[in-house]
Amino acid sequence: MAGYGGYCHSCVVDCVARKFKRNWAFWLFLLSNVLWIVWGAKDRAYALIFLQLCLGFLNARGALKNRTQS
Repeated sequence: MAGYGGYCHSCVVDCVARKFKRNWAFWLFLLSNVLWIVWGAKDRAYALIFLQLCLGFLNARGALKNRTQS
């Protein structure tokens, strides 16, 4: 699963870097954060959950900032 997640992540990073449909990329990052939180909750990985909540906050902030710039 790590290889697939890394591939998916690099596609999203590419979308953000090229400024192509940037808003979609932020929402895909948020979906990724939710999936990691679900997995972390199942394994009681509280540090991972905290990390993903912080990253999710940053992704939500980026999505909102991107929306106001468009």
